[in-house]
Amino acid sequence: MAPTKKLLFFFIIISLDCTAQSSLSFYFKPDTTEINGLGYTLSYTSRRTVIENEVYPMRGVHGGIKFGQNRHRLTFAYFWSNLDSDISLLNFGDENANLIDLSSYLKKDLHYYNLMFYPYWVNSKRWKLSTPLEIGVGTSTSSQASIFKEIQPFRKDQYFVPIQFGAYAEFKALRHFGINYELGYRAILKEKNIPLNLNGIYFGLGANIYLGVIYRDFKNTQ
Repeated sequence: MAPTKKLLFFFIIISLDCTAQSSLSFYFKPDTTEINGLGYTLSYTSRRTVIENEVYPMRGVHGGIKFGQNRHRLTFAYFWSNLDSDISLLNFGDENANLIDLSSYLKKDLHYYNLMFYPYWVNSKRWKLSTPLEIGVGTSTSSQASIFKEIQPFRKDQYFVPIQFGAYAEFKALRHFGINYELGYRAILKEKNIPLNLNGIYFGLGANIYLGVIYRDFKNTQ
């Protein structure tokens, strides 16, 4: 390679390297929209969870505090899910047990309380990366529902103690809005009278609205 071409090639490589470093420094530069000190957080979460090879929606609300330079989160949460209902086709209370009875079905609900900790290893202008840890206690209730009568709960009490761990990534696409994705696994430490195997993965894709930043920007325009 001629000396002129070598020199040109060298400057191109240096230019590309500087551009890449500049871009990376922007994406991983500390986020200045966050307020230092103790803060508060309140959010709604919509996940999907796998229970016995079936996917169910899992919804939750959680609130708590934000602290530290990277704004770690410690929250208390409540999650719930309405599992598929099993239609009771046979009227076993009748002498003719083969008669079909569509007037009732078995309704199953799953709900639990969680203590959630989100340690943010990266909290920059564009990214948040965390490995959340959750532990809680929950119940699974079964109810005999009727089209013509009110729901009659079963007398069997059920509970379980889940622990969940996973990965969370958030991309701050705009100053006021972002998107996130989470993936994790739920393991049951202890259970009683739970007819389902609740061990399984959970995942979710969501949107972020930075209300605190919106509020501060609005105040600054006044």
